[in-house]
Amino acid sequence: MSDTLSIAIVDDHPFYRDGVMRALQKARGVRIVGTGGSAEDAIRIVAEQKPDILLLDIGLPGGGIEAARAIQASSPARTRIIILTGSDDSADVAAAFQGGVRGYLLKGADSAELLQAIRTVHQGDTFITPMLWSRVMAQSSGAAAPQQASPSVELSARERQMLDLACTGLTNGEIATRLNLALPTVKNAMSRIFDKLGVRNRAEAIAMNVGNRGKAERA
Repeated sequence: MSDTLSIAIVDDHPFYRDGVMRALQKARGVRIVGTGGSAEDAIRIVAEQKPDILLLDIGLPGGGIEAARAIQASSPARTRIIILTGSDDSADVAAAFQGGVRGYLLKGADSAELLQAIRTVHQGDTFITPMLWSRVMAQSSGAAAPQQASPSVELSARERQMLDLACTGLTNGEIATRLNLALPTVKNAMSRIFDKLGVRNRAEAIAMNVGNRGKAERA
């Protein structure tokens, strides 16, 4: 990270919260500007400090997702939210991205993955724990055909592949490299995918994608 990032951490378990704070304080280019333990704390800290990144637990008093929605409604462009939680439930993942978060990270992540998530989200992309995304895909995958994003939406096999890679946190450039495609090709394809899904960005696409995979898993 070239510039210093301001980060707030809101988790109702002080021991874990302090551990995350100590880990980030060892990283270069990071400044902790606030900590708290409730949804009310999260909303207050964002209003007062306007951090670049908010690390937010789902299971807060008052609700982490509820806090994310309130923050996005009042300051959608300034603070980007990463959920840092122990929940690997696909419904929570979908609800979080629908609430406007830009990253979803499990608490088992090490400091390197946490910093990767922070960098990815700060750069304007989305991040989801690769292990979690792989698990959601494995649980909901059928014998052959890939899942459709919606019963009324038809994605080609290549578009589905790109969407799945995007949902793991890969940038357009990384997807282009992975699939041996030109960057403009990937950019144009992602725009078409968003148009087909009726979404505005990757966060909304992830929410739809994960949500529909969760429905397929429970069917």
